[in-house]
Amino acid sequence: MQHPCSLPDQTSNYLILVPIASLVLGIISMLAFLDDSTWDKKRLFGLTTFSVNGLFLGIISLVKLKSGKGIAIAGVVLSSIALFACIGLLFE
Repeated sequence: MQHPCSLPDQTSNYLILVPIASLVLGIISMLAFLDDSTWDKKRLFGLTTFSVNGLFLGIISLVKLKSGKGIAIAGVVLSSIALFACIGLLFE
């Protein structure tokens, strides 16, 4: 008999949102480089924050979840590229 407070079916449906969030943050981070304005410290900090969060969510979803691995890999790749570009712009 299942405990009345446990909701395995409903919570497992929401777990796909973690790799999707990683992918969305990676896409936003990469699209931010298409902006042709100057890069000041505030913009670099915001872009670095998005990149790190996308990378973190992607790695967590790769380690913990069984579904959405392709989406998580795409989020990790995009976030990593954006993070390396941020580091390059920071030391420019």
